[in-house]
Amino acid sequence: MSHHGAEACRGIDAVDIQLHGPHAIAALKLCPLLFVRPGELRVAEWAEIDFGTAEWRIPAKK
Repeated sequence: MSHHGAEACRGIDAVDIQLHGPHAIAALKLCPLLFVRPGELRVAEWAEIDFGTAEWRIPAKK
């Protein structure tokens, strides 16, 4: 099995920023890199992200 993340990112780059805005474009680009659903990314909180260890810990209650 192989993954084609670079190809997916090229497709995402084609999304019209005028229709979706820069925040939506950034979220679409992050989802395949973080292996999360858009809804999970949408409700993420900065307190869950540890930049020192490069980890995003999603609480079980979510």
